[in-house]
Amino acid sequence: MDKIKEIKLKEFIDNDKLVNLLNSKGVKIDKSLLKNKFISESLTNQLILRYLPEFLESPKGEPELFYGKYYWMTAFNTKYKKLFGDDASLDQQLFKLCEEAEQENLDVDWQTVESIEKAASVNVN
Repeated sequence: MDKIKEIKLKEFIDNDKLVNLLNSKGVKIDKSLLKNKFISESLTNQLILRYLPEFLESPKGEPELFYGKYYWMTAFNTKYKKLFGDDASLDQQLFKLCEEAEQENLDVDWQTVESIEKAASVNVN
């Protein structure tokens, strides 16, 4: 599980740079979420994996990239719900990620996905 969670970047990306990079890709983000210590790590990691994989020091292959995205999205969703309550759009994003993996014919082990989901949901402290 540690390898799935591992994120090493080529260069440091502060919140302002992250927001600018995401905006350049048409992704809007609430800056206040990045400042929230409880959810910032999981939010930042899932955003980098989803939208900025070119900044990863060691590019992840498929399906490893999928597993990392799934872990950090699940961790973020769990923490977000703990703070703010349910948000169906977050669940939909996870579902869409799985659909994309199937459409791309990734060699995904769905038992691994289930293990990732459990681990990410448990590690909310």
